[in-house]
Amino acid sequence: MKKIYCLIIFIIFLNSNAWAVITDFSIKVTSSSILADISVYKTSSSILADESWYNAGSCSGFEDVSVYFTSSSILADKSIYFTSSSILADKTVCFTNY
Repeated sequence: MKKIYCLIIFIIFLNSNAWAVITDFSIKVTSSSILADISVYKTSSSILADESWYNAGSCSGFEDVSVYFTSSSILADKSIYFTSSSILADKTVCFTNY
């Protein structure tokens, strides 16, 4: 009987919903800077970035903020760096229109 309980618990922990990522906010990428809440510049250096973000993938529902990715750091409200580790990130984000 203990083996069956252990197997059930093991299957629950392997379920992808058991390892859900908690995001700080969900964003929607927009193609217009007029409609965006903030404009950001994606930098390749973590030293030059104002914030580091971790991309948790896609999410459903309504967005918290709409973001416009600009090609110039001068026109951006903030510069961000996408990190591969959620522990090192300032914010964890997911995209509604991924």
